[in-house]
Amino acid sequence: MKKILLVISAFAIALATVPMFAAFEAHVVNVTAKVENALSVNASPIKFGSVYPQERRYSRIINIHPTSAFRNNPRLEWISYVIKQKPKPKVDRDEIIFPSTNPGGISAHEYCLNNAPQTYDAQSEYATYCFPSLCPYLSKEKVITDPVGEPQIENGPMNVPWEQREIHTEYGVTAFHDPSDPRFWASGWVRYYGQDWWRLDLAVPCFDGECAQDWPDFVRATSQNPEIDPANYVLPQSLRGQVFGCDIWIEVTGFESKPI
Repeated sequence: MKKILLVISAFAIALATVPMFAAFEAHVVNVTAKVENALSVNASPIKFGSVYPQERRYSRIINIHPTSAFRNNPRLEWISYVIKQKPKPKVDRDEIIFPSTNPGGISAHEYCLNNAPQTYDAQSEYATYCFPSLCPYLSKEKVITDPVGEPQIENGPMNVPWEQREIHTEYGVTAFHDPSDPRFWASGWVRYYGQDWWRLDLAVPCFDGECAQDWPDFVRATSQNPEIDPANYVLPQSLRGQVFGCDIWIEVTGFESKPI
């Protein structure tokens, strides 16, 4: 009997010396990050005013450069970006609207982008919220600045003979194109201490039944798309006198690190 008790006591002592662990345990690692814009763009509105069929209008220069926060970043050297053209709302792009297709509400920008019709009807609900699109008629050409600050075209597609043109979006995109087609999104890279300039021009379309005989030549001389059909860019008479619009979006697509 004494032998049994001694064994039990020894087992109890052994258990008492085993480390005890909490059933529930948590450790917290604090993580923070400050999110900054990488690019700065001069975003002043561009107003062409009254224009006339088959007129070429030249706009001001759009300047794109890294923000001071990016320039002071020790890790990154290059920013890649694309320039897109999207339908323009008649109200602020972030305003919540309540069309019949979205009774619960949707931002004006999303509605205009997601519901853009093949043919714009000035009497439609879409026309209540969104301008007819100016986007297909806008070109974007990469430019450089000479010593006195005057912008000059830099190997842009308009400087290349028609029969030799290809789609090189790092130099720009000519007018008369499908703005929803990624092939016609202008693209670029800008270094942390550099800046890019782009010129936005307008090639004004004509109205059905009123186009000049040289309309096809006007379109082809402007476009870089060898498959273009000039008839696809003729406006219906119902849009005469309408104000057209387009929103230009500059979107960052990536970064490249500095050499180690």
